[in-house]
Amino acid sequence: MANRILFFNNGSQGAESIAREVTLDLTAMTAATTWMYDGNRASQTLGDVQRLWNGNTFITYSNTGVMHEVNASGTLLQSITFSSGGGVGYMSKRQSLYGAPTKQSPP
Repeated sequence: MANRILFFNNGSQGAESIAREVTLDLTAMTAATTWMYDGNRASQTLGDVQRLWNGNTFITYSNTGVMHEVNASGTLLQSITFSSGGGVGYMSKRQSLYGAPTKQSPP
């Protein structure tokens, strides 16, 4: 049974959005933050986070059209900004554009 949850916290209006991972202790019925990324961006709606096959994390700030890829220590590796100024919705990063998506197992 998985005991980790990775989620995108939109934050309140004007506040930055946070990607956060919590680990659940199913015996003690507690949760603790074990990983967090603050990209100094905000997305009041939508927004997404995906743990990649290589252990990096892909964060989408949908409303502002910005995507970040960070490593396990939270170092920004790649930033993509859509110049249209509009939102992008949800995103998914794949290892290859060809063939069916590969099954991703948790790191």
